[in-house]
Amino acid sequence: MKSTKMKICIFLFLGTLVSITFVHVYLLDGIDGWLFGILFAEDEDTFYASGYSEKAFRQIHLGMSRLDVVNLLGRPLIRSWLYQDTEQRELRVWLNDDGKVNHVYLDHRCKPSSRFTEIEEGMRQERVRGILGKPVRESWAYSKSPGSSHFRIRTIMLKDGIVIKKFHEFYVD
Repeated sequence: MKSTKMKICIFLFLGTLVSITFVHVYLLDGIDGWLFGILFAEDEDTFYASGYSEKAFRQIHLGMSRLDVVNLLGRPLIRSWLYQDTEQRELRVWLNDDGKVNHVYLDHRCKPSSRFTEIEEGMRQERVRGILGKPVRESWAYSKSPGSSHFRIRTIMLKDGIVIKKFHEFYVD
């Protein structure tokens, strides 16, 4: 009798654990994102790219080409390039739809003589490539928060035109 109760308890515990794991994996933002979505429902202001769908985002996988991503999700809302020098100092460049730099983040450790300091807002992406070459990595954001509030992050990272990471979570500000 005692052995049967123990087996039932273990079975129920394992069943619950498997169920929670399945739900966590199934939900793009995981269980914590689901809970945050409920807790911060009034303040969430996620804005998605026009071609975005959760179904299409789920189909993106490592190794896909840039063209495959565009065919599934359309154009991203935000594109950014990452550059690094030999000492791992970083420059991040955000680009508008028209191919112009709209924001630059320069690692505070960069020297004034660095090529990174030549990059300015308003510069065309071709000019950036002419100065710095190909970026180390490119990020495509398919969601954003217009009000700088809580939102669902949907970002694809590419290297050499190939998907290397898919990032999705509920961001709490």
